[in-house]
Amino acid sequence: MVGFEKPGIMPLFRVFTEENLDAIHLASLNVLAETGIRIVHSDEILKMLKEKGCTVDFEKKTVLFPPYLVEEALEKAAKIDRAYGRNSKYDFKVDGRHVYFTTDTETTSTVDLSTGEWRQSTLDDLEKLTRVTDALESYAAGGHLTTALDKPNNVRCLYDYAAALNNTEKPCGWSVYPPELAIQLTDYQLEIATAAVGSEKKLKERPIIGGVFCTESPLQLDGRFVETSLKLAKLGFGCDVESMPLAGATAL
Repeated sequence: MVGFEKPGIMPLFRVFTEENLDAIHLASLNVLAETGIRIVHSDEILKMLKEKGCTVDFEKKTVLFPPYLVEEALEKAAKIDRAYGRNSKYDFKVDGRHVYFTTDTETTSTVDLSTGEWRQSTLDDLEKLTRVTDALESYAAGGHLTTALDKPNNVRCLYDYAAALNNTEKPCGWSVYPPELAIQLTDYQLEIATAAVGSEKKLKERPIIGGVFCTESPLQLDGRFVETSLKLAKLGFGCDVESMPLAGATAL
């Protein structure tokens, strides 16, 4: 099986003690309650959070989260997630006990193997690189290692996602762009995922797609991507929230 499990009941090496972790958690609750998060490009998300009990400044687009609300959300969140590929033998669980490797997304340049020169990436590059990732046992997931800059920008993510699914049986990441078309493009990506597995019923049973959005460090979210994740969540799909700090720029 790709990946490896941390040995023993607890990891052999721990950076933080339980007291350290508690202190970080309490500090995080304080930041969310006192400083809050700025959520741009979505008054709908702001209205929803206000209805749930958050303090919202619609002019500044900031949201303050009461600690009890954060704790309730943490209790409801799934403790174990699962990543699904087109072939079930590549499925894996995300449970805090296993470590896996994957590729990151949408690099815009590729070294041409014929000339050795850097150039803009194409759909052909994405397809070939995805097949390489698919063949490497060291990668549990892949796809989207680069992007098809030879396709129209407003539908490029659809070409990228279809190419990834066509060239790997492993779980593969997906992105939706440009942001202003996020909701509409998510509908089309759902159609692509449904076609890949065969039916809506099979997609619900083994969801190879799910919601995902990233924080814009420090403390900002693009509400359009939160909306797409909520849409998928209402349809029964999972959601990942990822951090995107830049070392030395937006984070230490």
